[in-house]
Amino acid sequence: MSEMTFGSVELAVAYDELSDPQFTHGKELIALLGIGRGVRVLDIGCGTGRLAAFAVEHVGAQARIVGVDPALPRIEVAQERRDPRLEFRIGQAQDLSGFPDATFDVAYMNSVLNWIDDRPKALGEAYRVLKSRGRLGIGTTVRDRPNQLRLLERQAWEAARGAGDNPTVEESPGSSNERGSRCAATAAEIRAMLEDARFVPRMLEVRTFVSVFRDVAQIIDFLQATTYGELAAGDRGAYYAGFRDAMEALVAGEYADRVSSDGIRLERYILLAIADKR
Repeated sequence: MSEMTFGSVELAVAYDELSDPQFTHGKELIALLGIGRGVRVLDIGCGTGRLAAFAVEHVGAQARIVGVDPALPRIEVAQERRDPRLEFRIGQAQDLSGFPDATFDVAYMNSVLNWIDDRPKALGEAYRVLKSRGRLGIGTTVRDRPNQLRLLERQAWEAARGAGDNPTVEESPGSSNERGSRCAATAAEIRAMLEDARFVPRMLEVRTFVSVFRDVAQIIDFLQATTYGELAAGDRGAYYAGFRDAMEALVAGEYADRVSSDGIRLERYILLAIADKR
């Protein structure tokens, strides 16, 4: 992951409370991995440990799930989960040197891959720490099919900046060059990366999920929590108020058909991939 601040404990708590989208497809990833009882599992990019706490119910009393994440505030929240089968520590996907070779039966990265700068190294590390015939699971957005929330966000930023500003590709939120959650690979690229790391892809499938937000304010809170508070940082700060107004206008206009009695319903498209270690 790139060097950046990781927000505050308050933002980490907000992320934990607002992370239903990631948690929902994460549960499907856990089911596809078929985690058995008595195994050792590594949650790479565990965040606040919400998915690990769910997965631990599948592993039995003798098993263990270890979660690593570079964000200290999120690890602090995760460590409040009192279960002796869970362990959380600071760590990065591309450096799992704290673990010996062939330590884990299963590893997974849920809503993590797009945040990793050196993906080949991270997948190589996952391969190294897995036992023979171990399994790796990935849940991630893909560039082939951007989520409706990201399209809405990009349109709102462009409206806030104004068409006359002509933001460059590097400046424009949502561009493929931007770091973080928008720096997505295609499904074909992810398959190639897995194969290059010597994994045998067993399943790659893009599934459709629906995120429901109460209102635009909750969308803003979600974006702020998932980007470690960077939503209005840097040059974006000058456009932030206009961004909120533009999103309100888009939801009332172009996205009005996404509004229902239970909130704003936005589709997201998630690649779920399972690969085996040779």
